[in-house]
Amino acid sequence: GPNDEAFQRAACERVVTAMGEHFGASPQVVGWQIDNEIGHPFCFCDDCLRHFREWAARRFGTIEQFNDALCTHFWGQTFRSFDELIFPNHYPNPSLWLTYHRFVSDVTVDCFAAQADWLRAAGATAPITTNMMSTWYGYDHEALAEKLDVLALDHYFLTPEGPSSWGREAFTSAFFRGLLPGSTIWFDEGQCGLTGAGIPLPGQMRSWALSQVGLGADQINFFRWDCAPSGSERGEYGLLKPSRERGRLFFELKDTAAELASAAPRLADTLPRTAEAAVLYTWEHHVEFVH
Repeated sequence: GPNDEAFQRAACERVVTAMGEHFGASPQVVGWQIDNEIGHPFCFCDDCLRHFREWAARRFGTIEQFNDALCTHFWGQTFRSFDELIFPNHYPNPSLWLTYHRFVSDVTVDCFAAQADWLRAAGATAPITTNMMSTWYGYDHEALAEKLDVLALDHYFLTPEGPSSWGREAFTSAFFRGLLPGSTIWFDEGQCGLTGAGIPLPGQMRSWALSQVGLGADQINFFRWDCAPSGSERGEYGLLKPSRERGRLFFELKDTAAELASAAPRLADTLPRTAEAAVLYTWEHHVEFVH
């Protein structure tokens, strides 16, 4: 993970650099996606605990300042040194949870920003991004956005409670466009098949695609072509049936793609109209809400 120096600084750098050198100038490469759905799982191993203590010492300076900032005096949770610092999954303190997540965010952003730097240094010219998971609280999206050329995310809005609302579609688009003002967004993954939450209804994929294009997206990729034959996603997500036959979903998406292709000349280089209202949404508030 992000705290594994041997992985990040050795093996990972060699792989990323080799790919950048080999494919960096290729006109067939339209973009670089760093890793996949980053920001989890949260780790509580001894190695991460050591990094957490070192990070906290750098951030707060002294253990007294750490205790004052987190109000650890309440309930007698005061630490005498950073060596005593433990993870919040064993210590009921919401401020410690927020501090832990700030640590996770910092090391996550540092890890994947380094990969973007390695790609650029190796000669990669296409935009660099990664598929963020909407408003997932695993890291600060705004901090990561500063390291990327274009913002991308996943679209799996078919939940066990039912399909997504227009409000959710609009909020997701506005949130991501706000991370890099004046930019468009990409959808590196869009649902086009069966999941544990169900299967898109007739016309639903078209509605999702047209809605997000209208809200500022200029690239939508659907995941994926056929169903996985094994593993934890066996039989799911495929545009084709598990038998590899073409069915309703295939022809609906084919028609939607043709519709978007015909509209592309009128949509090129356009941006949504500037909103008259704003919603304050912060990553820290999301973390606090979760815990």
